[in-house]
Amino acid sequence: MPYRVILHREALDEALKAADYIAEEGSPETARRWFTELSEKLDSLQTHPHRCGHARENDHVEDELRQLLHRSHRVIYTVIGQEVHILRIRHQRQDELDTL
Repeated sequence: MPYRVILHREALDEALKAADYIAEEGSPETARRWFTELSEKLDSLQTHPHRCGHARENDHVEDELRQLLHRSHRVIYTVIGQEVHILRIRHQRQDELDTL
């Protein structure tokens, strides 16, 4: 049975902001490709979401946090039952999250 992938609002906002930055600094086509590939990776979490390693913030929270790498970004998520909650999408150079 596939997992249901839920994209939280903050993660969507971060993805859109990253795509806007890529479009401004690179090209709109590069940004579209980045976003399409991100969407495909998020969809891939419907099967085997536990395949990805722990996020560096994992030790600071009660729930298990995992991360999926997408180019220079980290998709931070947790698995609860049959749901994959995409919590944040952050550039790898950004500091660790204090709170989620």
